Amino acid sequence: SIIPVGIFLMLFFIEAMVAVGVSLAYFVYSGSSGIREIESQIRFRSLPLAQELAEEAGASLKKKDYSGLRSLFVKNEELGLIDEGFFLLPGGKRAVHVVPGGGGEPRGNRWSHSAELILASLKKESGETVMIDYSAPALGLPFTTDIRLLMRRFLYPGIDWNAWLETRAVFLKEKPAGSVGFVISKQKIY
Repeated sequence: SIIPVGIFLMLFFIEAMVAVGVSLAYFVYSGSSGIREIESQIRFRSLPLAQELAEEAGASLKKKDYSGLRSLFVKNEELGLIDEGFFLLPGGKRAVHVVPGGGGEPRGNRWSHSAELILASLKKESGETVMIDYSAPALGLPFTTDIRLLMRRFLYPGIDWNAWLETRAVFLKEKPAGSVGFVISKQKIY
């Protein structure tokens, strides 16, 4: 018995579509679970780091010497744990600002971050670490708008932000004295 060519082609295309659908579903599942794993690891490492930086910032305030805090920021930047670090005093004045590859010194007087966001944990007078999705102007976004739309819908809702901003209030004699913060790039997710 001879199978008509039309039925053969129809079955072939149906099976091909099923195979493509299964492959896409696996890609979305493995991609989104991999992203969740990366986020989990970053949160796990960054919470104790924020506490350590806040404690060093408090000690630096007492001594009125920020060299230890600056060194700690540089060390963590060199290890790839943070991309940029800063310590702001309550009025928004920068006490320490460490930029990527800057060796602990900011290049010029450039500042493109929101002091209001960084000082939010200070205004709450909370000792908790705050981690939010953040758009760091210096980092840029690697994908076109159309690709980000697809990725936001199927893989990662936070694709429109290129970093996380993590801040923690610093207290001196139980009074809010500043806010330490750092930027972590989402490059590992990209």
